Amino acid sequence: MVRGLMSDEEWAFFERFVIEKGPQRGRLPRHPRLVLDGVFWIARTGTAWRDLHSYFGKWNTVYRQFRRWTLAGIWDVMLEALNETGAGQNSVQMIDSTVIRAHQHAVGALKKGDVDQGLGRSRGGFSTKIHLRSNALGLPVAITLSGGQVSDVKGYRPVMDEPGHNPACCSPKRDTTPTSSATTWQPGTSPPSSPPSATVRSSPLSTVTSMP
Repeated sequence: MVRGLMSDEEWAFFERFVIEKGPQRGRLPRHPRLVLDGVFWIARTGTAWRDLHSYFGKWNTVYRQFRRWTLAGIWDVMLEALNETGAGQNSVQMIDSTVIRAHQHAVGALKKGDVDQGLGRSRGGFSTKIHLRSNALGLPVAITLSGGQVSDVKGYRPVMDEPGHNPACCSPKRDTTPTSSATTWQPGTSPPSSPPSATVRSSPLSTVTSMP
C-alpha cells in the first residue's frame, strides 16, 4: 500500500476540477482519483515518471493525463481555489535561496565561540546565501544565512529546523478608511507603512512537467 494518498475529504475538494460535468469532451480517465494521487505522488517524492509506483497503473497513462490537465490550466485553478479557502497555508511550505555578493572587507576576526559568519566564496566571489522558508501564500516563516558556496541541499535542514514565526502578522490587510493621497509624518511617531506588494504564486507541480 502506498502512503500519503488523498483522504475522502480531500478528494471531495479536488473531484470537481478533474471530472467534467455535462457533455463529454474527449476521453476521460477511468480512475481520476487514482491518476491524481499518482501525480501528487510524483510531485511529493520527486521520482521519475518511468519509476511511478505500480499501484497507480501505467506511468505513461498517468503522465498523459497529467499533461492534459497541465495544458488545460487545472493546476492554477486548483491553487487559486486553495488560496481562497485558506487551507494549508502553514502546512504547505516552500523553500528557496539567493546569493548576495559581499564586500571583500565584510568578514571580521572570528570571536570566541563563532563558527560561521554566513560568508564564503562561491563562483560569484565573496558572498552570502540567504535560505528562506515561506508558507503557501509566500509569506516568510523562517530565514537562515550561510556561506555563498553552501548548496541548497546542505541549507535545507537548518532552515527547516528554524522555529520561525507566525506569518499572520505579515498578512496584507485592506484598510477601508478613506485616506488622502498625501501622507504626512511627524517626528516622534511611527512612520507610515507602504502598501503590501502582490503575492506571486507558482505551481509546485511545475518541476514535473517534463518527461525524463
